[in-house]
Amino acid sequence: MKCSVISPTEFEKYRLTRGDILFNRTNSFEHVGRTGIFDLEGEYCFASYLIRLSGFSSGAYPFYINALMNSSAFQTGIKQFASRAIGQSNINATSLRNYLLPLPPLEVQREIVAEIEGYQKVIDGARAVLDHYRPHIPIHPDWPMVSLGEVIESKPKNGYSGSPVDQQTNVKVLSLSATTTGKMDLSKFKYLDEAIPPDSPCRCRRGDIYLQRGNTKELVGTAAIFDSDDEDFIYSDLMIRVRADETKIQSHYLLTVLQSGPVREYVTKNAVGAAGNMPKINQRIVESIPIPLPPLATQQAIVAEIEAEQALVNANRELITRFEQKIQATLARIWGEPETR
Repeated sequence: MKCSVISPTEFEKYRLTRGDILFNRTNSFEHVGRTGIFDLEGEYCFASYLIRLSGFSSGAYPFYINALMNSSAFQTGIKQFASRAIGQSNINATSLRNYLLPLPPLEVQREIVAEIEGYQKVIDGARAVLDHYRPHIPIHPDWPMVSLGEVIESKPKNGYSGSPVDQQTNVKVLSLSATTTGKMDLSKFKYLDEAIPPDSPCRCRRGDIYLQRGNTKELVGTAAIFDSDDEDFIYSDLMIRVRADETKIQSHYLLTVLQSGPVREYVTKNAVGAAGNMPKINQRIVESIPIPLPPLATQQAIVAEIEAEQALVNANRELITRFEQKIQATLARIWGEPETR
């Protein structure tokens, strides 16, 4: 927290210097105990919900201590001392001060930090790929532009409007969060305590695309495709279904277009809603979305290229998971815990 209005005396008392460690002493139970090292230029002080650790002895390397305090072993252990209130937890300075840490020789501490930093560089590089990759369709000027309503089997449809339940039944209702990432997550659902005919319009079918009907400006209209043969899923009225006419447009090509920057801009611009309310889209807006329509063979080539790119992107996601596990394995070794794979 950068200081704004503070007396010189107070500033000196709470001034941060490089190598100080900040411990989150008051937060939700999930986040209490999280730790970070201060490594910035400039004049900063720290807030009252943090504890500062500074003035380390010559035998303690602050970057090692910070890594150790962010390990699973430390985070699990220190939370045993957290007091709980409504929505907040607190760990006091005495509990933190008395917590024992393994402290190998300084040279070993530096080697451990160098090992972890090497893993972290791989993670940061992979995350940069995930953050910056966007599927791109190189639109040719000869391609016709059509409205979405011209390339789907029937009008876009809203889903089931009943109330899902938590107890298990034979019908699963997709949650809105199932489409938030742009990739259908079939683990996000609730059950429906009501019989739904097999031919009901709200039944999910492989190749159907679902758009979020209402959400924040960043998420409204987010699209994902149902790539499953599970016949027990239905979709809720929080979504709008689009079913491609495969004689005109491929489902996966249509999905790519709906996830592209120009369409996202069109949807957010046309979403309706009073100030302060979540913007929404309706069937009319969805039908009017402009779609570039190359020949089917070109669509297939575009989809193949994007799927190859996304395979590489997913490999980076797996890389992040593996190297995060390597960091935790290194830290577990310090604590004397057996490695798990």
